[in-house]
Amino acid sequence: MSYSLIYHTTDLKVDDVVKRYFERDIIEKVYKELKSNINLHPIRKYRMSHIKSYIKICYIAYAILSYMQNKLKDKSKSKSISTVKALEQLQFAYKVYLESEKDNFKLEKIVTLTNEQNRILELLECSV
Repeated sequence: MSYSLIYHTTDLKVDDVVKRYFERDIIEKVYKELKSNINLHPIRKYRMSHIKSYIKICYIAYAILSYMQNKLKDKSKSKSISTVKALEQLQFAYKVYLESEKDNFKLEKIVTLTNEQNRILELLECSV
Protein backbone atom coordinates (compact mmCIF):
# COMPACT_ATOMS: atom_id res chain seq x y z
CA MET A 1 0.00 0.00 0.00
CA SER A 2 1.29 3.48 -0.77
CA TYR A 3 0.34 6.93 0.38
CA SER A 4 0.55 10.32 -1.24
CA LEU A 5 0.59 13.73 0.32
CA ILE A 6 -0.87 16.51 -1.77
CA TYR A 7 -0.14 19.97 -0.44
CA HIS A 8 -1.87 22.98 -1.97
CA THR A 9 -2.43 26.62 -1.21
CA THR A 10 -5.54 27.14 -3.32
CA ASP A 11 -9.11 27.90 -2.38
CA LEU A 12 -10.28 24.64 -3.97
CA LYS A 13 -11.98 21.89 -2.01
CA VAL A 14 -9.92 18.80 -1.17
CA ASP A 15 -11.95 16.62 -3.58
CA ASP A 16 -11.26 19.05 -6.46
CA VAL A 17 -7.54 19.16 -5.71
CA VAL A 18 -7.29 15.34 -5.66
CA LYS A 19 -9.31 15.10 -8.89
CA ARG A 20 -7.04 17.62 -10.65
CA TYR A 21 -3.96 15.85 -9.37
CA PHE A 22 -5.03 12.56 -10.94
CA GLU A 23 -6.12 14.30 -14.16
CA ARG A 24 -2.51 15.44 -14.44
CA ASP A 25 -1.54 11.77 -14.72
CA ILE A 26 -3.81 11.39 -17.76
CA ILE A 27 -2.23 14.43 -19.40
CA GLU A 28 1.26 13.05 -18.77
CA LYS A 29 0.29 9.70 -20.32
CA VAL A 30 -1.12 11.47 -23.38
CA TYR A 31 2.07 13.49 -23.73
CA LYS A 32 4.16 10.32 -23.45
CA GLU A 33 1.99 8.67 -26.11
CA LEU A 34 2.37 11.69 -28.38
CA LYS A 35 6.15 11.66 -27.99
CA SER A 36 6.53 7.94 -28.63
CA ASN A 37 3.91 6.98 -31.23
CA ILE A 38 3.52 10.22 -33.15
CA ASN A 39 7.20 11.16 -32.85
CA LEU A 40 6.39 14.54 -31.38
CA HIS A 41 9.58 16.51 -31.18
CA PRO A 42 10.52 20.04 -30.13
CA ILE A 43 8.63 22.64 -32.11
CA ARG A 44 10.90 24.61 -34.41
CA LYS A 45 8.25 26.98 -35.63
CA TYR A 46 8.42 30.72 -35.12
CA ARG A 47 5.09 32.00 -36.34
CA MET A 48 2.13 31.57 -34.02
CA SER A 49 -0.04 30.32 -36.90
CA HIS A 50 2.51 27.55 -37.64
CA ILE A 51 2.67 26.55 -33.97
CA LYS A 52 -1.13 26.37 -33.75
CA SER A 53 -1.28 24.29 -36.93
CA TYR A 54 1.37 21.91 -35.62
CA ILE A 55 -0.51 21.44 -32.34
CA LYS A 56 -3.77 20.78 -34.23
CA ILE A 57 -2.08 18.14 -36.36
CA CYS A 58 -0.67 16.45 -33.23
CA TYR A 59 -4.10 16.56 -31.60
CA ILE A 60 -5.77 15.01 -34.66
CA ALA A 61 -3.07 12.33 -34.84
CA TYR A 62 -3.61 11.51 -31.17
CA ALA A 63 -7.39 11.39 -31.67
CA ILE A 64 -6.93 8.92 -34.53
CA LEU A 65 -4.56 6.80 -32.43
CA SER A 66 -7.06 6.75 -29.55
CA TYR A 67 -9.87 5.79 -31.91
CA MET A 68 -7.77 2.98 -33.34
CA GLN A 69 -6.81 1.72 -29.86
CA ASN A 70 -10.48 1.59 -28.93
CA LYS A 71 -11.51 -0.26 -32.08
CA LEU A 72 -8.60 -2.70 -32.08
CA LYS A 73 -9.38 -3.94 -28.57
CA ASP A 74 -11.23 -7.09 -29.49
CA LYS A 75 -13.45 -9.03 -27.12
CA SER A 76 -11.21 -12.07 -27.30
CA LYS A 77 -7.62 -11.26 -26.37
CA SER A 78 -6.31 -13.65 -29.05
CA LYS A 79 -7.52 -11.30 -31.81
CA SER A 80 -6.31 -8.11 -30.17
CA ILE A 81 -3.66 -6.09 -32.01
CA SER A 82 -1.62 -3.08 -30.93
CA THR A 83 -2.09 0.27 -32.63
CA VAL A 84 1.58 0.51 -33.55
CA LYS A 85 1.52 -2.95 -35.17
CA ALA A 86 -1.67 -2.05 -37.03
CA LEU A 87 -0.11 1.14 -38.40
CA GLU A 88 2.99 -0.81 -39.46
CA GLN A 89 0.81 -3.32 -41.30
CA LEU A 90 -1.39 -0.69 -42.97
CA GLN A 91 1.43 1.52 -44.20
CA PHE A 92 1.79 -0.69 -47.28
CA ALA A 93 -1.93 -0.71 -48.12
CA TYR A 94 -3.15 1.81 -50.64
CA LYS A 95 -5.86 2.53 -53.16
CA VAL A 96 -5.22 3.82 -56.68
CA TYR A 97 -7.63 6.14 -58.47
CA LEU A 98 -7.22 6.82 -62.17
CA GLU A 99 -9.54 9.16 -64.01
CA SER A 100 -9.53 10.69 -67.45
CA GLU A 101 -12.29 13.13 -68.31
CA LYS A 102 -11.07 13.24 -71.91
CA ASP A 103 -11.58 9.49 -72.40
CA ASN A 104 -14.42 9.22 -69.86
CA PHE A 105 -12.38 6.62 -67.99
CA LYS A 106 -12.36 5.83 -64.28
CA LEU A 107 -10.49 3.07 -62.50
CA GLU A 108 -10.31 2.32 -58.78
CA LYS A 109 -7.98 -0.42 -57.60
CA ILE A 110 -6.97 -1.53 -54.12
CA VAL A 111 -3.59 -3.17 -53.81
CA THR A 112 -4.07 -6.77 -52.66
CA LEU A 113 -4.35 -6.82 -48.88
CA THR A 114 -2.90 -9.47 -46.60
CA ASN A 115 -5.15 -11.38 -44.20
CA GLU A 116 -3.72 -9.32 -41.32
CA GLN A 117 -4.50 -6.04 -43.10
CA ASN A 118 -8.05 -7.23 -43.85
CA ARG A 119 -8.53 -8.16 -40.18
CA ILE A 120 -7.30 -4.74 -39.03
CA LEU A 121 -9.66 -2.96 -41.42
CA GLU A 122 -12.55 -5.13 -40.21
CA LEU A 123 -11.78 -4.25 -36.58
CA LEU A 124 -11.60 -0.57 -37.52
CA GLU A 125 -14.91 -0.97 -39.39
CA CYS A 126 -13.40 0.42 -42.58
CA SER A 127 -14.94 -0.59 -45.87
CA VAL A 128 -12.70 -1.17 -48.87
